[in-house]
Amino acid sequence: MPQILEKLLQDLFLAPVGWVLWLLVATFYFYDRDKAHRAKGLIVAAFVVLYLFSTNLAAKILGRPLEQAYPAKAMADYPASQAIVVLGGSTYGLTPPRTEVEEVGGARVLGAARLFKLQKAPIIVVTSGDPYLVKDGVARRESDDMQELLIEYGVPREAVLTEGNSRTTKENAKNTADLLRTRGVLEILLVTSAYHIPRATRLFEKAGFKVIPVPTSWEVTDSLSAQDFFPKASNLSRSTMYFKEYFGRMLGR
Repeated sequence: MPQILEKLLQDLFLAPVGWVLWLLVATFYFYDRDKAHRAKGLIVAAFVVLYLFSTNLAAKILGRPLEQAYPAKAMADYPASQAIVVLGGSTYGLTPPRTEVEEVGGARVLGAARLFKLQKAPIIVVTSGDPYLVKDGVARRESDDMQELLIEYGVPREAVLTEGNSRTTKENAKNTADLLRTRGVLEILLVTSAYHIPRATRLFEKAGFKVIPVPTSWEVTDSLSAQDFFPKASNLSRSTMYFKEYFGRMLGR
């Protein structure tokens, strides 16, 4: 299935906003057939779905099983390994008007840099093939952005290997295995977001690695307050992210 079609189907059928859209569309079916009471029920259901998945409480309930798979640890407490592998998904690239690479969507690259500075491994592999165009129309990949950030963080260029052809976590694992197999690397420190680490670990183990999971970018905290019941767009985004992660686990990707 083409990636753009898969993402469209996810947004339409596996995201709360998609469910709200279908519920609202269904109201027209019943209004046209003089069944207004059913249409009103669908409208109420749409508002309930939108409210529930816009709360921090719902996002916590969805994300906690994913993030609790591996406990939080200080970077200094991880053992040394043969290589550090960091997955893409946390950087903002050079899309205009941005002129510098930024890590805004998490702390995956920063976590890898910290491990390297603690001498936990001699090399870092950055793996992400999501392409985009910069101001001059030149194609660039997220792996280029990740490498650039690591160098800014003080990691030597020669210590960073790039894998820029993968689009899914399964491809991350396969392509990284192809890259590191010739170097005799069998054990890795795998760095990605806490909600993503269970699926990523399983896929990299299937690719033949002994994996030491390093979760970062924690979203679910232990605190609970009245604000957890207030709707916010950011919470809706997180709920959607978790649903897509569960979908990825179902597909084995």
